[in-house]
Amino acid sequence: MAEDKNAKTDLPVKDDTTGRFFSSSLIPGHAGFGPPLVVSGVGALFVLLLMTYFPDGILPFDKHSLLGYACVFSIFLVLVFVLPGVLFSVRWRIPDRDLWGRYPGIGALLICLLSGVPFAPILRAVQNIALRAVLLRDIHPPRPAFYYETTDTSLLSQILIVLVTIALPIVIEEFFFRGFLFSLFPHGFPSAGKILLTALAAALFSLDATNFVFLFAASVFYGYVRHTTGSLLGPILARIGAAASGALFTNILPPLDWMHISGSSDLDPTVPYGAVAALVICIIAFLPIIAELRATRKESLMHGVVEEPSKDEPFTIAIRGMSFPIALLLLAACWVLLLGV
Repeated sequence: MAEDKNAKTDLPVKDDTTGRFFSSSLIPGHAGFGPPLVVSGVGALFVLLLMTYFPDGILPFDKHSLLGYACVFSIFLVLVFVLPGVLFSVRWRIPDRDLWGRYPGIGALLICLLSGVPFAPILRAVQNIALRAVLLRDIHPPRPAFYYETTDTSLLSQILIVLVTIALPIVIEEFFFRGFLFSLFPHGFPSAGKILLTALAAALFSLDATNFVFLFAASVFYGYVRHTTGSLLGPILARIGAAASGALFTNILPPLDWMHISGSSDLDPTVPYGAVAALVICIIAFLPIIAELRATRKESLMHGVVEEPSKDEPFTIAIRGMSFPIALLLLAACWVLLLGV
């Protein structure tokens, strides 16, 4: 009896691009932005309500102490980024090639690490100049949703600061924005659109009105690194380089402590001079690195490390249904609560 080649089978099917085994009937036609952003919006709103209305006297520590910040911000990272990212990437069987990218080579990764070194002082210099101009007009920006105040300089507190403010956000945020969200775009969607939209999402989920523009600019740069290298390791290393550079040059170019400035008389008059000097020097060092990143993209295309999109799918496919508008409403509620409108 001849074997029917078209007969269906219940045996697991291996996807050659992911290495995972799963039933082919579980693969969706196309993943959308709405469901994961709804989960992220609910998580962000929950944590923000917790920060706003949870009584201080119940806990043995203040919400804005280092320990309180570490607890609340860790919950925020898990609920807003880890939970939806892991849940939907597994449920939708997103290929590892789309989620993590491909290995671009040690040279490209080294360029990514070095790219963050001049980028951090550039961003800090522009931030100091802009915030000083705002404070000179006696305008006091709203505080971010998550911040801490501490005078503890012990080794344990420094380790906690590095873990919660640098290590965890770098890995988790890059996985969500430059990994998971990047993988949800249709293959034919323009790369500039991917970079700008994921950067906008990152700035909105930061819940920081004062630094919104600067966070958006930083996310655009990290998205560009993801695009040029075709790997999630690229922006992670760029952020590590930026964090190391920011810590190394803190004494030379300290961040403007605008939350503790009561008036224009408290401003250091030397801030703009140091910022302009750092800006000029770091831009000169930054431009050749950008050129190397562009060359890395061209070389990766030639060797097949990254691929140009071959399909032309409308972006509306990824935002169909009511879940995407619901996610926008949840995010709008977070910002209304944050700004006290």
